[in-house]
Amino acid sequence: MLREIVLWLILFCAGLAAMADQGFAAGEPLKLKIIYSSFTGAYTPLWLAVDDRLGKKYGLDFEAVYAGRARPHQLLLSGDAQYVVSTGTGVVSSYAAGTKDLVIIASFMSTTGSSIFSKQQIKTVKELQGKISRPAAPGR
Repeated sequence: MLREIVLWLILFCAGLAAMADQGFAAGEPLKLKIIYSSFTGAYTPLWLAVDDRLGKKYGLDFEAVYAGRARPHQLLLSGDAQYVVSTGTGVVSSYAAGTKDLVIIASFMSTTGSSIFSKQQIKTVKELQGKISRPAAPGR
């Protein structure tokens, strides 16, 4: 189900790109470079779409590229990729910084994948209020 949703989302975006590009030839596949930002299970539908060549039937050639330490939205703005699959935090922070031409098309989850780790004696988030948090020193 999720795999189909991702494929239809990519196809919708590709269709918009194809209509905007007047040089698009009907016989050659439309190459789409899609940036992703981390190695988590949330990106499995993208990897499946690329590996199984699901876009071939619709004249699309998907390429998934790991962004590494770069911000994936910067690669999108630079023109290195047509799409980014990532959390919405990059779009929100880009908007706050003045870049208003990025949009969130769809979301697969209603939360971000974050975790809080603490000492055993801290049992609830409420117990962290008013405390100073900082990363542990290496080797601890």
